[in-house]
Amino acid sequence: MFNSQQMALAIRTFLLIIFIAAGAALLRFTFLGPFRFVFSVTSPVNAESLIAISFILLLTIGLSFGKQGSMPETPAVGHIVPCLAIIGVTALLFSTTLHAPLLFDAYTDVALAAQESLAKTIGKFYKHPYEGDFFFRPLVVLSYWIDFRWAGFDPFRWNLWNLGMHILTSLLVYLFARQLSLSPLLATLSGLIFAVHGSRPEVVSWVGERFDLLAAFFVMLSLVALIVSWDSTHNRKGWYALSIASFILALFSKESAYCFPLLVVGLIPFLSHIPRRVILRSALHFLLTAALVFLYRYWVLQSIGGYKTGGGDATILRFSAIRSIRALFFREWAFLFFPINWSADTGVWIKLSVAVFLAVLCGALLWCRPQRKYLSGSLFLAIAASLPVQHLLLLNQDLAGARVLYLPMLGVSLFWGFVLQQCKGRSTLILLATGLLVSQMIVLHHNLSIWREAAFLSQKTCRSLGEELKRTGDAAIVAGLPSIWHGIFFLRNGFSQCVAMNSGASADLVQVNDDTSSVPLHTRVFVWSPENNRLQEK
Repeated sequence: MFNSQQMALAIRTFLLIIFIAAGAALLRFTFLGPFRFVFSVTSPVNAESLIAISFILLLTIGLSFGKQGSMPETPAVGHIVPCLAIIGVTALLFSTTLHAPLLFDAYTDVALAAQESLAKTIGKFYKHPYEGDFFFRPLVVLSYWIDFRWAGFDPFRWNLWNLGMHILTSLLVYLFARQLSLSPLLATLSGLIFAVHGSRPEVVSWVGERFDLLAAFFVMLSLVALIVSWDSTHNRKGWYALSIASFILALFSKESAYCFPLLVVGLIPFLSHIPRRVILRSALHFLLTAALVFLYRYWVLQSIGGYKTGGGDATILRFSAIRSIRALFFREWAFLFFPINWSADTGVWIKLSVAVFLAVLCGALLWCRPQRKYLSGSLFLAIAASLPVQHLLLLNQDLAGARVLYLPMLGVSLFWGFVLQQCKGRSTLILLATGLLVSQMIVLHHNLSIWREAAFLSQKTCRSLGEELKRTGDAAIVAGLPSIWHGIFFLRNGFSQCVAMNSGASADLVQVNDDTSSVPLHTRVFVWSPENNRLQEK
């Protein structure tokens, strides 16, 4: 029979073998491409998941190799320097896509914002929709309407608004980390990791995906205000009211905010000075608020809403326990740790980032011994934030759909702060923090470059077709437009508006239809060529 020490050693050895084997497989794939060893390895995703899960288990079950560390002393600083660091780094990295054209649904959103009246926009808050997939996200639609009043058709201004909201949310993550007793340095690290994580392009650089951005902003504002209300000796009710109001605005932005009551419960490990009954009572208040908003949403939509399957059922209701477990406890962690878009040429810098990140993981195992309750609490926040989108978490290596990782990264950002908070010495902390940030910045730059290329290719395609139709005055049917190009949502949605905005041709001249069997007289047909990345006349 094994005693407890022998069992612990066996578990640690097993996890270590998985960590080393998966790390070796990922390095082999990164530097040399797909390979075969017992079985074919054509994607790095499984190896990434195994690395993440084994690393987390080695830390959280108390089997990492470092001795219990004490928090390195850091100089007392105010909020100005950390906030300026987060603003500066985030703005610098995303500056490469500020001038990028719109993409995909964004063209439709901007066109509707230009056409619809304020009264019709306000009507989204209480009127039942009659076409498309039914969603209740009226606050985002209102933000589009307001944005058009100053941004017009200028993509730079639309992108600037998104970037500004992302920076504000990242600053709230920093403040939230400070509230949870992370040191100024590590709270700044958490804010920066949230800001520069490689999954950000889809939310920050895509105007059509403002839903997750606004929902996360109001969730973070609600969390920060809630903790202030618990600690405050003055205006406690005012801060609590702000937290409730912000939560409602988050629910009016996207359904992912329904995780908030669980996030409140997840604060228990971090706030030992707040009585547990106070936290649970607040969680109950937010749960009741969520229920009331959901009932109102159901009344407006006259259904649960959301995306539909081919049979007309709501996709979120097609529950599979195996799929959800796989998504929440395995697949998701590949992208939370390695948010790399592998569909395009990765180049030497991505290879370097993978090697650096793996070195950071090894260093954390060797030199850090964080407190288990903080790690478990951080992981709980990440999983709780993932629950509303669990049916969308089975992402592929092209990172399409990575918007669903936006809010769950809150937990992961805190996780890294608490991992490094109790490392062996200040120099070790700085070394690991630098490696972590540098690797994430490289990945973000890589993913943003793909996003930028897709945006300009989309603009070029629309402009070329529009100028041709303006020259001849003909109408055109366009077939075979891809929905995704290298993991980026591409041409298929909003194409006619894309043509109109980029060329001045009438949107009525363009019809997207893959069925070209019966083409009206004098109508030209253009088909997308994947080999040449352009439209060719049939």
